[in-house]
Amino acid sequence: MIQVFPNFITKKDSSVLLKNIFDIEPLWENRQDLESRKLKYRNGDWYTIGTPSYLDLNYSEINIQAYAEKVKYFNGVLFDLYSEYVIDLPASLGLTNAVPLCFLYPLASMFGIHLFPSRQGAQYFLGKIHQDLQWELLFKLPDFPFKKEDVSKHFSFTIPLLLPYMGGGLNLERERYEYAERALYYHDTGIAHAIAEFKEPILPSDWRITLQGHGFTVGANSYLYW
Repeated sequence: MIQVFPNFITKKDSSVLLKNIFDIEPLWENRQDLESRKLKYRNGDWYTIGTPSYLDLNYSEINIQAYAEKVKYFNGVLFDLYSEYVIDLPASLGLTNAVPLCFLYPLASMFGIHLFPSRQGAQYFLGKIHQDLQWELLFKLPDFPFKKEDVSKHFSFTIPLLLPYMGGGLNLERERYEYAERALYYHDTGIAHAIAEFKEPILPSDWRITLQGHGFTVGANSYLYW
């Protein structure tokens, strides 16, 4: 079940955040070339800001020290990116999750940004149906402080900041789920889903830009990561 919190952020806050995102375009990481990570279900350029575990921990030759340095660098970028952003997202998510929230950094990325531009063939974008099991990758980290049996209540969240003219959303197993800009979508990680393709007509100005992350609960606290 997906919980929806409409108008979770204001138009003003969203505009500021989007401006900040485009101001740091040189720091966007192009994720097209994923052959070494065997994620062949993507087609065309797309980008991230941050260090998502499903990309940067999800291959066998991971250099933990290099990963830690990348997490540290991009967490600094993300702190600066959100510096003018008025919403206190951890506190707000804490209200929806009913427990105090903490970041998992410096071990992992704070919530980050996905960016999908308009391009030829976007209507054929192949998002792989999956469950958000990224938390299992965190056990690769030598300093991860929890045991698997301690970790429970896994959740994911997404805030669409900018959607294509014809809309954007998720492909679920049997239907397409449509997003609304500036709403918070919160769900258990067991939901099978994939990023939905762009609908036609696709405009040159179309973007799909989302703020997103994951979390899990240990005892009385929940921890955010990406």
